[in-house]
Amino acid sequence: MSSSIVETVSTHVEVNPEKPAVIAGKEIVSYRVLWEKTLAAARMLRRLDVRPQDRVVLSASASPSFVYGYLAAHLLQAIAVPVDPQSPESRLRYIFEHVRPKSAFLSKDISAESGISIFSIKSFEDLSRGIVDYEFPSSEAVADILYTTGTTGKPKGVVLTHEIISRTARNINRFIGNTGEDREVIPLPLSHSFGLGRLRCNLLTGGTMILVNGFAFINNIFRAIEQWRATALSTVPAGIAMIFRIANDKMSSYADQLKYMEIGSAPMPFEQKQRLMKLLPKTRIFMHYGLTEASRSTFIEFHSAGEKLEKSIGISPPNVSVKVVNSQYQDLTPGQIGKIMVKGENVMKEYFQNEKMTREVFNSDWLYTGDFGYLDEDGYIYLEAREKEMINVGGLKVSPVEIERLLKRHGSIEDCACVGIPDPKGISGEVPKAFIVYNKDYPNRPNDIELTDFLRDKLESYKLPVEFEWIDSVPTTTSGKIRRLSLKPNQRPEQSNRTSCMEKIIENRRHAEKSG
Repeated sequence: MSSSIVETVSTHVEVNPEKPAVIAGKEIVSYRVLWEKTLAAARMLRRLDVRPQDRVVLSASASPSFVYGYLAAHLLQAIAVPVDPQSPESRLRYIFEHVRPKSAFLSKDISAESGISIFSIKSFEDLSRGIVDYEFPSSEAVADILYTTGTTGKPKGVVLTHEIISRTARNINRFIGNTGEDREVIPLPLSHSFGLGRLRCNLLTGGTMILVNGFAFINNIFRAIEQWRATALSTVPAGIAMIFRIANDKMSSYADQLKYMEIGSAPMPFEQKQRLMKLLPKTRIFMHYGLTEASRSTFIEFHSAGEKLEKSIGISPPNVSVKVVNSQYQDLTPGQIGKIMVKGENVMKEYFQNEKMTREVFNSDWLYTGDFGYLDEDGYIYLEAREKEMINVGGLKVSPVEIERLLKRHGSIEDCACVGIPDPKGISGEVPKAFIVYNKDYPNRPNDIELTDFLRDKLESYKLPVEFEWIDSVPTTTSGKIRRLSLKPNQRPEQSNRTSCMEKIIENRRHAEKSG
């Protein structure tokens, strides 16, 4: 049951060799070809003297070549280190220095590091069929090292074994109910836990992955759904927002086609959840909460969640446990806010070469997520904020998420983020401040008094922001998480008149799609 993903792929070749495994653009790769290319890529790695537990850095492009390299590394019992194809050179060099890979296959040119063989990720595409001696990896061997994007600090190398990634994928499949008959459109970055997880889930079931290079061209996603009769879509809230902005209610066209949808990586406004349910009344829509260190720690299914959908991040899936504790790691009762802890088959082994940080996040077998929240009587989790992002008003903990959720109900606000700033009166230590992005479709910007009045009957007085500041865009990580700490005093970059990246993408796509 805990066999590695690469071993499971080899069984699909025997059962259904000509079934499409990966589709990217016009390229269709069957499971037979996938296995042949994996063997050829493994032979190439062996010639580069890649041995068990050597690290291989792979640019996780939305192409079959990444899949070949990823599986080949596992087949040789080496460790795959997926990286974003758009990673700046400084991040790549940081990862190189940290993991000291034997070889790297990248999407961009970079001068060779001492002792590291560097090639293009496309090198795997032109390989002919090859034979290589191999032995499937053991379940306890390290499979991947994933580097966090993080909201603060340097990226950390999250160590995942073959047992962790295969059992996690099986848990996800069991909860969502996807099978080998599904054809899933994946426009997610495969370097991140969510996208890579969807790849693993489909490889385990023997399904078909339809890779799309991000959300920049929304019509490419629609085209993939229609051309390949896709039964599933994985996406992030920002992707749903772009679909709504550019294509309005077009998703309703697939109401009888899409069996399931998984959404993750960032919070999603309640109004968008409601709209999506209305457009897809028969589709099982799942949203997850997790982190690179503990992928898919909770799930919530939109249509069955009822009144919990607006605020809860869901319940834990099979073989995963979640609890909330105080600072002494004692269990808290429902409704009490504390540290969110996770235990189960989805939890990482350790941080790569960082025993101190590993000890800091583990308490027995429980991993501290770094998030604050609470449980209700039914076992549903409610997320308040990252511990470092909680606002301390005279000893009272204030969740920025609570304030942000309410502010987004105001028609003038497109997006927002709240942080704690020093109390100007020197009384409370910290007070809330809201950074808000204007919705250009709204007639007038409200002033501070109007916004305060809007919140006054919805929040306790100490939670009311004492300042509001209009900004061009809310800073986020590449996976869409808000970087609140970058907005705190002395940590903010100079403001500019540039529009947000999302706005630029939307406007460029509108222009391109109107032009044909």
